[in-house]
Amino acid sequence: MSKPNIVEERRVLLAFKCSCGDVDTYAGIHPKRLAECGTPVCEKCDQDMVYTHTEVEPQKAMPPFRYLVTWKIDLDERGPKGAAREALRIQRDPGSVATVFEVTDRKGNTVMVDVEEK
Repeated sequence: MSKPNIVEERRVLLAFKCSCGDVDTYAGIHPKRLAECGTPVCEKCDQDMVYTHTEVEPQKAMPPFRYLVTWKIDLDERGPKGAAREALRIQRDPGSVATVFEVTDRKGNTVMVDVEEK
């Protein structure tokens, strides 16, 4: 089994300013895509804002205990949405025996955990 990559994502923020002095930041738009996405418009004066620079949000400290928890089930359904709905129904059923999870720690160590097992 391959080890999952459990990484905290960092957002890229683009900073813009307007001739009226208003400043704003937008997340998730790469500077090279500005031409495709269009220039943001100032909410105060309704003029196009000018791109000034890019910032990267500082990476948040990861909590000491972080786990990737997965639950797998094989279902015969007509489509992905139907399968997801059926899996959710089974998970939420108070009498369900679907209580076994794969739990992976930050180092990639995986164990099977049955939460109903004493």
